[in-house]
Amino acid sequence: MSPDEFYSIVARQKLIDVALGVKTPGYVWFRPIVERQVRRLRDALGPRFKLHFAVKANPHPSMLRLIRELGLGADVASAGELERVLECGFEPEAVEFSGPGKRESELATAVEAGVGAINVESLTELELLERLARERGRRANVGLRVNPSSKARTGLRMAGATQFGISEEDVGSALERLADATYLEFVGLHVHMGSQILDADTIVQIYRTCLEIAALMTERTGRPLRKLNFGGGWGVTYFEGQKPLDLSSARQGISALLEEERFARAIADTRFVAEPGRFLVAESGIYVAEVLYTKRSGQAEFAIVDGGLSSNYLLAGGMGQVIRRNFHFDLVRCDERRTSPGGPVTVAGCLCTPQDVLLQDAQFGVRPLPGDRIVFFNCGAYGASASPLGFLGHPAPSESLVA
Repeated sequence: MSPDEFYSIVARQKLIDVALGVKTPGYVWFRPIVERQVRRLRDALGPRFKLHFAVKANPHPSMLRLIRELGLGADVASAGELERVLECGFEPEAVEFSGPGKRESELATAVEAGVGAINVESLTELELLERLARERGRRANVGLRVNPSSKARTGLRMAGATQFGISEEDVGSALERLADATYLEFVGLHVHMGSQILDADTIVQIYRTCLEIAALMTERTGRPLRKLNFGGGWGVTYFEGQKPLDLSSARQGISALLEEERFARAIADTRFVAEPGRFLVAESGIYVAEVLYTKRSGQAEFAIVDGGLSSNYLLAGGMGQVIRRNFHFDLVRCDERRTSPGGPVTVAGCLCTPQDVLLQDAQFGVRPLPGDRIVFFNCGAYGASASPLGFLGHPAPSESLVA
């Protein structure tokens, strides 16, 4: 989302007031944008889909409470995330637990909590889960996370030769094991093929793959599938030149898929789940850092700010970026009477590493001055919790949700 798009939802004067009032470095999330994204996704998918939120995108309690208030379930990937969503009021049956490396203690916690689905990612994990459920005398709700062999281009790839899920050829063995397990309740399939996808045709291709797997399974077993979780992966734009995901095309493509005779027949009574994270919250967030001082080094102009990669790893090129690029940004003067024309400025954080660059040769139009605030957009996902907060011992960033 560009600054202009952001200001069409949240007035710039409100952003100025927030940016000047927040303790820096700090994250602020704006509720209206989260609400907007939930509405847009529900419209794109239709009423048959239940939305879950991928908690890893933003596990802050204020965000989780908002997500729960909006009627979403939760996808968690650790016992810590499970504990947090339950504390924030999510019902256990509205929670799914995924992830390739669940510890025995985490599986036991999920069994005891009675979560809606424990999505197992290997035959070994399935055997372990069966033992834990039997020892506790409790039935565990089990989903099979299937790893398709598809080679679709999906941004951050999570299918094919990866550590995620049960390969398609092992699904039959898993179903046989489930059929004989007294303490395991098979509740459906889970597929998650990639992340940060901006192409609607790729989204539709992924949904087709999920539906084909589900239809094949029901045809082979002769039993209806209770639930199909399509995962997340819907992307947002961070940089100049990126085109946003065409939701209208995605809606039309998915709707057409669901009307195809084979799928309509095989999954007539199947419940659908989608579980995006980034798409719902990334554009709602700003990251604000204060300019400490400026200086020249050779031919380059630098602004040094009080936040860096330790509190926003994404800005510095982390989380899968091959080449670090500038996020959308804006400058908020601490005193609008100050003017100082300027050329390109590189914004660097306060850490002792050359990697701590947040903007390279940014064009502000004016020269940032000490006390000014630099606002970085699209920082509502994979922020503080996805950053090396302990590096160099700097204070943790503030985090807040505003109406």
